[in-house]
Amino acid sequence: MLPASSVIERLGLAVRARARAVAYASLVQGLDEGQIARLLGLVSVNEEDGRTGVSRLHDWPEAPSAANLAQVLARLKMVRAIGITADRARTIHQARYAVIAGEAGIMTAQHLSRLGPDRRLAILTALVIEQEIRLIDTAVDVFDRLMAGLFRRAQRKRQDRLLDQAQELETL
Repeated sequence: MLPASSVIERLGLAVRARARAVAYASLVQGLDEGQIARLLGLVSVNEEDGRTGVSRLHDWPEAPSAANLAQVLARLKMVRAIGITADRARTIHQARYAVIAGEAGIMTAQHLSRLGPDRRLAILTALVIEQEIRLIDTAVDVFDRLMAGLFRRAQRKRQDRLLDQAQELETL
C-alpha cells in the first residue's frame, strides 16, 4: 500500500528543504566571527557612496585603462580580505554549490537581507568565491587588452619612425 500522492509530495518537499538547509550549514561551517561580520558587511549600505558591498562587487569597469585595472584590483583586495578560500565550495556537492552560486549572481542586498541567516551566509560565501574568480579573470583580461594597446601604439610609432627615416633617405 502506498500513501496518497499528496503525502509523498509533502515528504519529497520536506526532504529537499532539509537537504538545502544541510548544504547551507555545511558551506558556512567553520567560518569565524570576523569572516561572518565581513560577509554580513557586504549587505549593509556604505555611508560614503550609498551602495552596498554586494552592488559594488557586481559592478566593475572592464574598459582597458590603468584606472579601471586599479578599481578591479581594489575589489579583488576587498574580496580577499574577507578570508574565504575557494576550497570551501568543495564542502558540498558541486550541483548544489552551482545552484547557490547562481542565486548569488542574481540576488541584491535587499533580497539577501530577507533570507534566513544560514542561507544568507551561504549565498554570500558563494558570492565571494565566485567574484574572486571573476575579478581575477577580469584583471587578467584588462591587463592583456591594456598591453595589446600599448604594443599597437609602439608598433605604430616604430612604423612612423621607419617611414620618416625612409623619407629622409629618399631626399638625400
